[in-house]
Amino acid sequence: MGKGCTATRLRSGLLNQMYLAGYSGRQPPRWLRLLLAGSCWRRAWLLGRLGFFVENGIGYGPANPYPGCISSENREKASPEQVS
Repeated sequence: MGKGCTATRLRSGLLNQMYLAGYSGRQPPRWLRLLLAGSCWRRAWLLGRLGFFVENGIGYGPANPYPGCISSENREKASPEQVS
C-alpha cells in the first residue's frame, strides 16, 4: 500500500462526497462554485444534482431513466376504491 493508493482513495472519497452533496440537493455558495467551475469536483456535484448513476456498466440519468422508474406523466392517481 503506497502513497499513491492513499491519495487515490482520498480523491475518490472526496468526489463521492461531492456527488452525494449534489444528490441531496445541497448547493455550495457562489464563490465556491466559481472556484470549482470546470473541475472534476464540480462535475461530480452536477452529476449528483442531475441524478446520474451507473449500475452494471449502464449509465442512467434524465435522458436514460432507470427501467423501474415510473414517470409522473404516466402515473395514475389511485382512488380509495382501487387501493382496497
